[in-house]
Amino acid sequence: MNLQFNTSYNRITFYNQSDIRFEVGENKGTVSFRLFYSANPTNGQGYTQGTRMYGLSYANQIFNKKLAITLIADQFFLKNRNRLNFTKADEFEVFTSTIEPYRLFKVRFAYRFSDIKFYKIAAKKTTEISGELQRL
Repeated sequence: MNLQFNTSYNRITFYNQSDIRFEVGENKGTVSFRLFYSANPTNGQGYTQGTRMYGLSYANQIFNKKLAITLIADQFFLKNRNRLNFTKADEFEVFTSTIEPYRLFKVRFAYRFSDIKFYKIAAKKTTEISGELQRL
């Protein structure tokens, strides 16, 4: 209990982050759905609204897996986000509401310039030099 502000820190906080991925088919890409949720965090003077976010994306690699394209839609049902904050003390109470645009659509491109194969097995290495006599 915070006697100075007459508030309590006792509270249960919930947090969840999920990601569901679906491979569409061979060489057809991946669809993902992301979900993030957290309860209202508190402090000694009040609380703020927790985070609630979701997103949908599609990713695929083309041109011999050299070019990766990702289409992302975050918060696509939400035109604006309303952020709420509440602060309380003996002398005052403050409640704020902030509205901000929040819908987000993104396109990402990534190009791999290298031809290095990451799954290639490395050659066995040795400290011997061919043709050199060994000393005993």
